[in-house]
Amino acid sequence: MSDAGSARSFSGPSLLLVASIIANVVLVILLLVNPGDDIGDPARVDTTAPAADADAFVEPALVEETEPVADEEAGPTRVLVVGDSVGAQIGWGLQAWSEANRGEIIVMNEAHLGCGVVRYGEKLVDGEFGPVGDICSNWNEPVALHIAADPEVVSWPSALELFEPDVVLSVVSSWDITDRIVPGVVDDWASVGDPAYDAYVLSEYTEATSVLAESGADVYWLMSATLNKDLLPEDHFFRVGAINSIVRTAIGLVEVDLPDAAITGLDFQTWLGETGAARDQSIRDDGVHLSVLGRELIAPWLLEEMGLT
Repeated sequence: MSDAGSARSFSGPSLLLVASIIANVVLVILLLVNPGDDIGDPARVDTTAPAADADAFVEPALVEETEPVADEEAGPTRVLVVGDSVGAQIGWGLQAWSEANRGEIIVMNEAHLGCGVVRYGEKLVDGEFGPVGDICSNWNEPVALHIAADPEVVSWPSALELFEPDVVLSVVSSWDITDRIVPGVVDDWASVGDPAYDAYVLSEYTEATSVLAESGADVYWLMSATLNKDLLPEDHFFRVGAINSIVRTAIGLVEVDLPDAAITGLDFQTWLGETGAARDQSIRDDGVHLSVLGRELIAPWLLEEMGLT
């Protein structure tokens, strides 16, 4: 698992978003410069016009109510991707798909390499330990919108406010099944299967799911899959199954609090197939991350699962 940094980017069709913003700014400037144009300025009212006939008014009660007309040109679906390096690679795959299918989706890739959901403390990976770090631990801290897309900033609330996504996709991170020390939670190395750490993981994924769902976007969690690499403690299939179970519980808790929310878990393992088989090796060439082929294949599957194709 790499901890190399950020993969922040927008897909090519996001130029439509930029154009829309520029158009709105120009409109505001025009209104400020010529506030009387066509907006009822008394100086521009034709005082020679005849008075309105009182009989021409219709009582409000007699006005027939009509259903609002759906906007047939709502524009591309906005997809926000958050998560770790696998999430970043999925974002790249979706962006490539959007370039080849212009006008369908716009993708904001907010994923950051090395960042899971479970915050704070120390992590032990491949026999080496180090801090989780502030960048990864600040995902629920709002920032000024002008720095929300900074590669060294991870702020889900600000990304949600800035991008206003229709759909959010996140991943259940393998970083969160590593051995961890979290002061005040577990003061010695622990992982999923330890009751205290399990409770903490549940609280973190519940909070993460709530933050994403409260935006009004449809939320999708890509469940973790068994890693195809030398079997270290953090790679054990028991841990993968355990954290997936915790995340499904978190989804259920949020659905109770937010009954109108649309939250779905996607089965990554079933799509991959048997761990270590030829298909898996072609999709995850290092047993963890997506190959170029993997990114090409996963995008249309995810879009179909999310009802976008």
